[in-house]
Amino acid sequence: FPVTIRFVESFNVSVSAGLCLYDFTTRLRASTVAWQLTPEEQLDLELDWVRNSVENADAHERRFFQMHQ
Repeated sequence: FPVTIRFVESFNVSVSAGLCLYDFTTRLRASTVAWQLTPEEQLDLELDWVRNSVENADAHERRFFQMHQ
């Protein structure tokens, strides 16, 4: 079977989202808006991510605090 290659003149959703995010972040970094997270906010987000990603995270966290009292 011959392979036909067609060029599409539009972007798919993921490419469009990437282009929008690139433009947005470029403009944001060039602005004077205080957009960055504080170290405390960063830690809170990281802890939330770990708690949602690790099975039985609450048990691990309790054990950690018991060991480090």
